[in-house]
Amino acid sequence: GQNFLLMDEFENTPYALSLWQKEQELIRSLDIRCMIPLRKEKQIVGLALLGRKERSSRYTYMELDFLTTLASVASIAVDNARLYEQMFRKARTDSLTGVWNYTHFMERIQQVWEQAGGAPLSLLYVDIDDFKLYNQLYGSKEGDWVLCRVAEAIRSCAGERGETFRCAGKVFALLMPGSDVREAGTAAREIQRRVAQLKEFPGRENQKTVTVSIGICAYPYAASGVKELMDNADLAVYTAKNRGKGNVTVFHGSKPSAKALA
Repeated sequence: GQNFLLMDEFENTPYALSLWQKEQELIRSLDIRCMIPLRKEKQIVGLALLGRKERSSRYTYMELDFLTTLASVASIAVDNARLYEQMFRKARTDSLTGVWNYTHFMERIQQVWEQAGGAPLSLLYVDIDDFKLYNQLYGSKEGDWVLCRVAEAIRSCAGERGETFRCAGKVFALLMPGSDVREAGTAAREIQRRVAQLKEFPGRENQKTVTVSIGICAYPYAASGVKELMDNADLAVYTAKNRGKGNVTVFHGSKPSAKALA
């Protein structure tokens, strides 16, 4: 079949009328006169969109033959970029929970810090309480279920810019660019509320209630660098667990706050 689509010909077919209105408007606004598919075997991996030629002359078949050859080369580049993106994401994604892994956390916290400028930046560490006991009581399959649900709870509370990571077996991190201590505290309490609701899932009414301890540190309020941000958030979550678990503790100045958030 034909390896290109001339809009002059396409506009007079029933297929053109079947396009969504937004698609028709996009084609008109870009003044697209020719489309060439970028194919990888039988799969279309992209489109080359050509505008109107100078002097409004039509594309010749010699030109289209050359552009079709060029498109076949471009399709290889596009497919390689897609494969690279897939490998990049796979290498940086936790295979169980689907959130980012520790490798990507270390990359992103440095990047986000450099991009922050003077804007606030909050880091939350979320540690599942008594997770070893939970596994012993109900088995590793149930433990994996809890990990996935906790990851979902954190991600759902992350906001538009927040990013969720699994940093260790039962420890997650939530990086919140543009969020101050107050906003981080609100997110932490909502995470705890959603985790507590896991007990309401069918078949789990009689199981031990899952709780999480959360430590918060915020820049520039209580950290002057990436290492301080991580170390202080770590000290805050450690303090929260020692206060009886199920707590939220904020790092203030030189030490965690004396009073955990409700």
